[in-house]
Amino acid sequence: MENKTNVASNARRKHASSGEKRKHINRPAQATDDVSSCVPNINIMPAKVATQKTSPKAPPLSILGAVTAQKALQKFLSPSRRLLDLIRRRSSSRLFLTPLGFYRVPIQIAPTFQLQPTKLFKPDRLENFTRDIVHDIVQKHPGYSSHGTLAKTLCNDVRIAIQGIGPKRYKYVVFCVVADNDKQSMLVASMCLWNKNFDDYFSVECVENDLIVSLTVFASYMD
Repeated sequence: MENKTNVASNARRKHASSGEKRKHINRPAQATDDVSSCVPNINIMPAKVATQKTSPKAPPLSILGAVTAQKALQKFLSPSRRLLDLIRRRSSSRLFLTPLGFYRVPIQIAPTFQLQPTKLFKPDRLENFTRDIVHDIVQKHPGYSSHGTLAKTLCNDVRIAIQGIGPKRYKYVVFCVVADNDKQSMLVASMCLWNKNFDDYFSVECVENDLIVSLTVFASYMD
């Protein structure tokens, strides 16, 4: 009887152990790795909205200011209007008017091996033209600080104007004397070495209320 009971208990143990194994086999396999560990850490930043800075608007152009500036420019250029007209007729590409005065653009000319001028210097054609320039500038005398400044302005403006409308291949020298009108006599003399066949000169005088201006232009041919 004891042997039978031992066999029966062993059989029950084996059956129980086999059932546990079956239960263990039927259980689903548990994942050893956490799913969250496979997902990379992504930091999602909030999207920034691009904003464009708008520059402040420029003030609108004033029509009244433009008209005023144009009138002021015309008033400033009115004394030299005749000079500008003559210069435009002759050649507008060689002589320009800037806020600082006349400016002559140099022209590159190839050598011609010419020994005498094709066009002679005629003082009669430029004397009246120069006299008008001198009168226009002297009338604005209160705007100049001294007689020396006025004489320098006269020499520069007359020389540049004659270079623009006079014959080419000539060297122009301007000599100017400005003195007070004290009701006294004055003698102005000059000396120059030149060729009497090609070179010439002319003089212009201007007498205003309190000024006496004597201006001489020398034209010497440069071969």
